[in-house]
Amino acid sequence: MSTWEEIETLLGESQGIELKGEIVLKFKKPCVYIWFRGEETLYVGMSGNGLERMLKPGHDKFGEHGKDQILPTDHFIIWPVETVEWAEALERVAIRAFSPRYNETNGSLTRLVSKELGVTSNHAKRLIRELTCAERIRFGG
Repeated sequence: MSTWEEIETLLGESQGIELKGEIVLKFKKPCVYIWFRGEETLYVGMSGNGLERMLKPGHDKFGEHGKDQILPTDHFIIWPVETVEWAEALERVAIRAFSPRYNETNGSLTRLVSKELGVTSNHAKRLIRELTCAERIRFGG
């Protein structure tokens, strides 16, 4: 029996994930990640150490004791960037653009609009994006 046959026997139906070195190296760079559940944006985060923070069991949003648990149907977008400063700037822009549920600063505005207008949070997020800067200031955003 070859080594690969032994591995396949041990793993059974389990599938390995093959990643090229260039992909692995990108995931070691600073990055911004966005967590989605269906159409809803749950969280935007950044890490100066690639995927390390995102994968830590103690992550405050989706770790073992976080606000929510990752479901098999959730999905993520990950943007590796060159510097931590770039990741921080991209994170701020993404938070403003997506108004994620678990990013406290914009989540409060989304909840306020949703409650006051009686619409879903996704609808409220779309409305907020359409507001002018002056209107956002008036709403406290």
